[in-house]
Amino acid sequence: MQTFSECYTCLVEQASTAMSINDIPNAKQILVMREVLQLLSQADVDLPPSETADATNQLMREMTGISDFYRDIKTRTTIHALEIYPHLKDLVSQAADPIDMALRVCVAGNIIDVIHGDNFNLLEIMKRVKDQPFSGNGMEDFRMDLAKAEYLLIIADNAGESVFDRVLVETLDIPVIYAVKSGPVLNDATMEDALAVNMDQIARIIETGSDGPGTILHDCTPEFRETMANAPLILAKGQANFETLGGKPYKQLYLMLQTKCPIIARYLQISVGNIVLKHA
Repeated sequence: MQTFSECYTCLVEQASTAMSINDIPNAKQILVMREVLQLLSQADVDLPPSETADATNQLMREMTGISDFYRDIKTRTTIHALEIYPHLKDLVSQAADPIDMALRVCVAGNIIDVIHGDNFNLLEIMKRVKDQPFSGNGMEDFRMDLAKAEYLLIIADNAGESVFDRVLVETLDIPVIYAVKSGPVLNDATMEDALAVNMDQIARIIETGSDGPGTILHDCTPEFRETMANAPLILAKGQANFETLGGKPYKQLYLMLQTKCPIIARYLQISVGNIVLKHA
């Protein structure tokens, strides 16, 4: 996916938000934002916006000395998600089709996204997603592939969302590998975040080798790229993974997300707020 003109507004806002929530002095913020704007003016628009966001985040980390701008937000959303975990488990255990409901729980968690705001109610989102049809025409094929797969590789998106992923993992009867970032970026899940929801007790957690948004393959380790190539089935979550992995030559790769960005919604020819499961 290429960068569109509207992406610049989002990238600037993302950088400004990271500065403000960390109480960085105004003079320092201005210096950082000037460098961010300079970087954006030279960015390759043929690259996905997530790759440009990776560059701006690296720049901000270097200039401020802050490695994890969203640590407190990640902690709060994880605690909130764990509070409703029993309710999510009940939804699955009481469902006529537990796998279908577990996938809906999994995609409901994708609403957790600092870029597009944190003004959401997780229980209300779950009520909406519980009966909402999936866009992308991927559900039937995914479930057929799931029935045949020896194991599933899940490429995680956000912290807090990992609680919703845990419900899916616990519902499946095949082993799961859970891939997280090797360092903090935005509110994406890292090893620390996955361990905070006890994902290690039900899945094998691995790191991608990258600390950029989405899955920027040339930044990932050879070991992770080999894991992707050999996995019988892959579920990659979130808009940044859609941006960076959509169209890549992995026949076994499916993308799951909620459309929160109007550009991605337009790209997919659906509305903002849709839930998506599609073959990559």
